[in-house]
Amino acid sequence: MLHELLLALLGHPGDIFVLVRDRACPEKGTIMVAPELPLAQEAEKHRLNDLAAIGYDYRELEIFVHEEEDMAFMGLGDSPDLADTPSLYRRALASGISEVLSSYRGAVLKVEQDVLNTQGAVMALARVQASLSEFAVVLPQLHRLLIEVRAGDLRGGLLLQHLHQRGVTGVLPLQPVMHRLLWHCHQVWYKQLEAWMVHGMLLDQGKELFIVKNSRAARSDAQELPPDTSTSEWHNGFRISLEMLPACVMLPVAETILFIGRAVRVLRRPSKKFLGNNREGVLLLPEDDMQQASAALAKLQAAPQFHRISFERTVESIRAMVARHLWKLVVEEADLLGHMQALKDYYLLAKGDFFQFLFEDSKSIMALPPRASSQADLNVPFQQSAIRSSAASDKHFELVKLRLAAPQTSATDLRKGGAPSTESAGEGSEIELGPGMDRGSTGDPAVDRIRIPKYDGWDALSLDYRVEWPLGLLITPAVLRRYNTVFQYLVRLKRLQLELEESWALMRIQRKSPSHGGRSRLMNLRQQMAHLITNLQIYFQVDVIEAEYKVLQDKVAAAHDFSEVERAHHQYLSALLSQTFLDVSLVSQTLANIIEQCLQLCRLIKLDDGSANAAAANPLEVEDLFERFLKFSNTLYTCFRSNRLAGSARAPFLRQLLLRLNYNSFYSDEAARRLMMHRPSSAASAMQTPMQRLSMTPAKS
Repeated sequence: MLHELLLALLGHPGDIFVLVRDRACPEKGTIMVAPELPLAQEAEKHRLNDLAAIGYDYRELEIFVHEEEDMAFMGLGDSPDLADTPSLYRRALASGISEVLSSYRGAVLKVEQDVLNTQGAVMALARVQASLSEFAVVLPQLHRLLIEVRAGDLRGGLLLQHLHQRGVTGVLPLQPVMHRLLWHCHQVWYKQLEAWMVHGMLLDQGKELFIVKNSRAARSDAQELPPDTSTSEWHNGFRISLEMLPACVMLPVAETILFIGRAVRVLRRPSKKFLGNNREGVLLLPEDDMQQASAALAKLQAAPQFHRISFERTVESIRAMVARHLWKLVVEEADLLGHMQALKDYYLLAKGDFFQFLFEDSKSIMALPPRASSQADLNVPFQQSAIRSSAASDKHFELVKLRLAAPQTSATDLRKGGAPSTESAGEGSEIELGPGMDRGSTGDPAVDRIRIPKYDGWDALSLDYRVEWPLGLLITPAVLRRYNTVFQYLVRLKRLQLELEESWALMRIQRKSPSHGGRSRLMNLRQQMAHLITNLQIYFQVDVIEAEYKVLQDKVAAAHDFSEVERAHHQYLSALLSQTFLDVSLVSQTLANIIEQCLQLCRLIKLDDGSANAAAANPLEVEDLFERFLKFSNTLYTCFRSNRLAGSARAPFLRQLLLRLNYNSFYSDEAARRLMMHRPSSAASAMQTPMQRLSMTPAKS
């Protein structure tokens, strides 16, 4: 019987120890003493059944090991079905279980030797139990683990997480076994991480790593970029699978690992056009640095247990090294600051002489409503203005192109040559969304909140910038949409300023006419409008853009890390958008009304023929226009002066604008006057005492 027991312990049933399966659940079963076998003592039968049950657990575990070994050879080809793809992690788990089974077979062999050297069956059975007491605890738990793995089809990060949870136990014999199984699975995990972080390769046929290839066909920014593989992959090629992310790896660490792999792919596959013929074979990522990264990961891989702090330190050191090389590529070799200056010159109207010539030369074109050929028509003065201005010596000018989207004007606007209709004057003036928004969401909350006041049918005018490798890592279509949002706002202010200057020139000519008398009030109104619009321009061009750009330059120069450069550029654009205040509905609506009043004044002056019947000579109409402008400008000043804006951290330079606008206390006095003028008489009556109200009551006769 003892020899039969030893065979049963190795998973081989016979006549004495038989294999019994559960009919309801074939996965459950055991090896036990045959029921028809007569035994003198029931306790001896229970003892034999307990020992034989260990053999059943061994049998099932050995079957799992053989299945995974066969699966590794059978599933070498590419399979579209993940269920048919062999799991590297389950194969590693099988290797760990094979180690445990090998130790168990050694223990059974030792028992057999003891049995042969020991006289007396009772003593031999007790010794068998004592020799296999540790495996009597471990093997059933491993069998239960195997059932859970099969039932949940656990693989990859899910399997790592499950092993980690099962390793947190108070059963002392089970702890080192679970840690060893987790170590085996971590070998595969570290190999995949090394391939990704050192070589930029995703060796994960079964999609078991927490970094997966993004195969979604949804619209993305990367699809709008030039057809450069590394740049496209940077933005939309890979993503993090939270399902496969083990609990021992925090999400920020996983994002860092994702960044490292993407950066390595960019540095190892540079654009041939960027390198040129003279730099063929130049390595942007030195092999010495990558060997150090590989050695650091190999050290973690050899450790008996996973240590989170050491892992995070190693990941951060590799990230710093890769980000430094990526910073050198983008900032120094690709001349990032030069392109940032070009974006500032053209998108933020910093090259003032160029835009002065452009709007002067294109005045006759923009006086008419846009048509299908308007973009081509406008390109002629666009190129001529560059020749006449400082843009002629700018090597980045050839990267800038004008773009005119479909106009969003009404039929009334088109009849009036693209200018806003006078019927929309007042508080109901329209405002439009940011560039390319089409009444929908761009996916960028900072742009979606912006409401740009309408000007005329040319509001859809924007710029395109040809982004060359590797600047597409930083200058994305979403970034250019932000620049275009600011560009369209500044263009409207600039065009309005030029309209007011032209009106001033016309009035200077008309003042020489003998019939000009009585139009001084109109000149005064134009002066106040120009004061407001010019100071808005100065505030944004000088106080905001120049100051924020200097901060950006300092951060980029001191960064030496691509992530810091990316963060600094994002903060720069966010600060620009925030300090337009066009996300505040009252500000955007008031600006729309102010623009409408200014354009109405310009139309009055252009249509003024010097006669007494002209609208410009009508004092009632001029006073009405004057009153509306004062109302809206006072509303804008009050809004800027509020604690929500002037007292907030988003507008550090707003007080300079308030000082320029109110340098002679005109706006503050006007605000106080309007407050007193519109204060209800009932409020003043409510402040009187009962005796005062009684004394003012007429006496009855």
